[in-house]
Amino acid sequence: RELLDRADCGRGDPTLQTARGLMAARAGDGREAIRLYRAVVYLDPKLVQVRLLLADQLLNSGRHGRALAEYRTAVSIIERGNGRLLDGWRDLGLHDLREVSRRCRDSLRESRGGSSV
Repeated sequence: RELLDRADCGRGDPTLQTARGLMAARAGDGREAIRLYRAVVYLDPKLVQVRLLLADQLLNSGRHGRALAEYRTAVSIIERGNGRLLDGWRDLGLHDLREVSRRCRDSLRESRGGSSV
């Protein structure tokens, strides 16, 4: 992580920024993870994997309303056929639009106490 922090290159690279966000989240720095995921979504709003990661992190930080909005936005983007994925994220289980949609819908359902989305 320190090497990535020192490197100024890649700030506009969604893959690198997402990796940095994942490392921040795993290190317990949710605030930094949220900042990095938001930067990626700003660069490419259709990257639904990153919207899911952002929503999960927002939920973990107690920002339920914002998290639910991100889950809904990701589902909407996928339903319109506009969702995009970063390559190489198979290890996260986020390599398929259907899986991203399923996870977002599950989170929305859980937030409503099990009712349908």
